[in-house]
Amino acid sequence: MHDSILQSTGNNFIDDNHDDIFKNMDELTFLVRDNWDAASFRDAVTNFINQLENHFSYEETILKGANFNELEKHTIKHREVALEFRIKSIDIITREESINFIVTIRSMIFSHELIDDQNYWPLFDNNQSVILEWSEDYETGDSDIDTHHKSFANYINRLNQRLVQAPDIDLACRELAQLYEYSNFHFTEEEELLGDSLKIGHKENHKTLLSDLDTVVSEVKSKKMRADHVGEYLKYWLLNHIQNFDVPAFKQNTHS
Repeated sequence: MHDSILQSTGNNFIDDNHDDIFKNMDELTFLVRDNWDAASFRDAVTNFINQLENHFSYEETILKGANFNELEKHTIKHREVALEFRIKSIDIITREESINFIVTIRSMIFSHELIDDQNYWPLFDNNQSVILEWSEDYETGDSDIDTHHKSFANYINRLNQRLVQAPDIDLACRELAQLYEYSNFHFTEEEELLGDSLKIGHKENHKTLLSDLDTVVSEVKSKKMRADHVGEYLKYWLLNHIQNFDVPAFKQNTHS
């Protein structure tokens, strides 16, 4: 799974902007992979950052008009992301540095879109159908990991709503591809955070969860699984891992 199709925010203009950003990020990847040249890559990075800053400006205008009560905090986050990208892009000389830069910006943008942008989703919701109610039982005690997990729950709720309203196979497969990328990003962060305390089976379960998403895509495409049933599966796909692996791991890590 490699398609970077972001979860819908509920606003078509913002969604189109997000799609363009990820397409351009993919183009940076192609430049490094197929035709790397330091000067050309730096020019492409500059254009990408300019596009990203324009998107942030458009998004802020829309959110201001929608009376988003966390606009100032969101705007500061935009400035931090853009500034960090500009700083990291200054000293790119080698192909390896270009690869590391792409890995960094993909991770940062995934984190921003998965976690920060969720705060304004309710502004554009018409009828949120909650399939996964968050509970204290799912909390690990690590605030960053808990924030990620809550964001996954919100993502699954939103996806379920969309698929119940319009059980479209292509939509389901695109969203599952995006969930795969989000999950891969989160699992890597989680494994690095746990470090040496990562228990046998935990990392292997991460691989199994990613494999499960591939299987679900295949079954949706072949109509073995109905698109409007995907949300129910993902609910337990997430909760089983949190309860059986993450909660014990982080609580033990805290007390060790």
